Amino acid sequence: MNFPAEFFQDEYRCDFLVPELMKRAWATEIEILEVVTQICEKYNLQYFAYYGTLLGAVRHQGFVPWDDDIDICLKRSDYNTLVSVLPDELPEGFITDGLHAADATRRLQTSIIHTAVKTDPSYWSLPDYIRRFHGFPFRGTSIDIFPLDYIPRDPDTFLLEKLLLGRIFVLLRDFDTLPEDTKEARIVELEELTATKLPRNETTKWSLFHLLEAIASMFDESECDELDLCFRIPYENKDPLKKEWYNETIYLPFEGFQIAAPKHYHEILTTYYGDYQVPVKFTQSHEYPFYKKSEQELTAILTQKGFQGSICDFIHNIDSFHILESK
Repeated sequence: MNFPAEFFQDEYRCDFLVPELMKRAWATEIEILEVVTQICEKYNLQYFAYYGTLLGAVRHQGFVPWDDDIDICLKRSDYNTLVSVLPDELPEGFITDGLHAADATRRLQTSIIHTAVKTDPSYWSLPDYIRRFHGFPFRGTSIDIFPLDYIPRDPDTFLLEKLLLGRIFVLLRDFDTLPEDTKEARIVELEELTATKLPRNETTKWSLFHLLEAIASMFDESECDELDLCFRIPYENKDPLKKEWYNETIYLPFEGFQIAAPKHYHEILTTYYGDYQVPVKFTQSHEYPFYKKSEQELTAILTQKGFQGSICDFIHNIDSFHILESK
């Protein structure tokens, strides 16, 4: 993908400085999004910009200035198809992370119901990565893909779903800190409530995520009027989304390109954010920027190698890349 040179310049947006390195992170994520959307198009899968990415597309025609990631969503059936074909369809140099990752080790490391498509750190040498991804020097950059699940119309069924999901969420939240006897009691209770048997080994936590996903995805469109991310379903103060809001796709400008969005984005953003036209800085749930630790580590390496200058100076100096060929 081609970005004009001026795209990568430091820029103030909404009185917030977006530095060159973040612009290069954005460009890398847009490249990953392009890979994913091509697969969606091949399989006729309907995807949508989600959360802050949708907000940015509507309000800023690109990233929210203080955001550093891309989120998309698909309705559950399309999501299931996508995660099943990603391992075979992703080009070399890209991998999946999360509950449905192709590699078992990465599946066991999941912490949320989603799939991440990322650049494979083991595939790229750092100089090659910098050349391929618009001067961004941190491998393993990703975008997040979320499933939207249907919510049962029957109120008793919905209450039962909320109860089960809520108990699994609490157990997963506290899993690593609970006393073993308390953890075991809660697992047994879940087994009795769901008529399942969970393993007692290193895969227990992963199996709980799988159970959570199985419960959240039990219902189809014909028996539901609403849908949402399963993490929102158990909470009384979270208004779900009307299923018809995701019937039609439109395309919105996004950093000089186009991104798919639900036609009823106004209703969705109002449900999530209220008056979404009023910017609120630093609402993301993770450390900003996502590459902060990697930035510190690379700075230390460059200093050790005797490079005089910043990371951006290094990126601009192609002749200096050889000092990292072994990294």
